[in-house]
Amino acid sequence: EHVARQSRMPWWWWSRSAPRLGSLPSPIRPDVEADTLGASRMLATEGTGEGVPSKGFALVLGNAKEILSEEGPHAEKRKRRCKYGWFWKKLDVRDDELFIQTCCEPQNKVDFLRLFKEDGFVVVDAQTGQVVCGGFFVGDVSAGAGGGGARTTAASAMATQAGGCWVIMASEAVCGSVHAPQPPGATFKVFDCTSTAREVPIIVAAADPTRDAEIERQRQKVERLQRELARERELSRAELVQWERDCQQWPWLRQLYDDDRTLTYLGLRGKPIGADGTAKLATAFERNSTLTALDLCWNNIGDEGAAKLATALEHN
Repeated sequence: EHVARQSRMPWWWWSRSAPRLGSLPSPIRPDVEADTLGASRMLATEGTGEGVPSKGFALVLGNAKEILSEEGPHAEKRKRRCKYGWFWKKLDVRDDELFIQTCCEPQNKVDFLRLFKEDGFVVVDAQTGQVVCGGFFVGDVSAGAGGGGARTTAASAMATQAGGCWVIMASEAVCGSVHAPQPPGATFKVFDCTSTAREVPIIVAAADPTRDAEIERQRQKVERLQRELARERELSRAELVQWERDCQQWPWLRQLYDDDRTLTYLGLRGKPIGADGTAKLATAFERNSTLTALDLCWNNIGDEGAAKLATALEHN
């Protein structure tokens, strides 16, 4: 049930819920890679339409102009020859302005999915995200990794050609649909400009709000500690000793310097902080930006202390 529910998530969730897969050569834009991964997850979990699972697929992310360069006629009229192989004429979609960033939106999804109902790879330009053709077959597979099927060999070979390509591949065994989820632990094979594949999970764990909140709290705690450490490094030993003394005398001082985002009110009513404490308070105001209310009734501040506070509040 959990897997089936995830398989119905929108395509952008699949795309943005995973970190980058690795370093890419400069022609490959990270956002295009992320959207290609998202579209692949949609295809692997929802199928090619009407609840039909894909029979396996591969997307090539690279320099499309280079991949399809030196085009010419093929022995078969239905095909088109190019520098790195050949492709079906009917699946040439360069004039359709189909982009990987929006290919899973309702108005584009049918045109995108039809490319996967035929054998062959789908080629996406790594710089613009334009889907340029389907039914692409690699001509030279001699550089491909052995030990796998024909699709794996071709995918690993293509990753090292045309200046380096990012190829993501799914076998028929790991593809599912909204009615028939893929097996647990199913993974893509990703060839990141190399003939060696890496396994990337198809299903990404759903977000856990409680866990995410705890991670955020820990991150904020680390940041506070880092700020405090940086502040202490700026102080000489004598200043550090004086700082500890000040905090013992005026405990509220550490609260202001800790940049506690929840500290909006500070009540010092009836606490004789005196002129020295007022001077420390004024200095703290220059660092603190969260305090909105301050109670200083019945304090021996004096005219000089009041002037210092007024000046500090102008910059708070």
